[in-house]
Amino acid sequence: MEIGDFGKNKSFNGLYAESHLVAETESVLAIPRTAIISRGQGAYVFVDKGGGYYQLRPVLLGRIGDDFAEVRGNLVAGEKIVTTGNLLIDSEAQLANGD
Repeated sequence: MEIGDFGKNKSFNGLYAESHLVAETESVLAIPRTAIISRGQGAYVFVDKGGGYYQLRPVLLGRIGDDFAEVRGNLVAGEKIVTTGNLLIDSEAQLANGD
């Protein structure tokens, strides 16, 4: 066999390959995954209503990545959401409501 003559059905062990894929997608509303609370009935976020008040709101999610999740419904761009400390707020709300 000559160098470069790999033939049709040769197998190679111990080889390594790396590739990078670049894809363009449409713009979507996305939120950090840290903002999402799962109560077993779907995904929720706390929306900041100002003055120290927060509203627990169900959201419809689409694609979920490592750091962000696509929002497909019930939240609009520009609304402020809680991204850290939301589990503490959720616990306090459940205690206050007797859940």
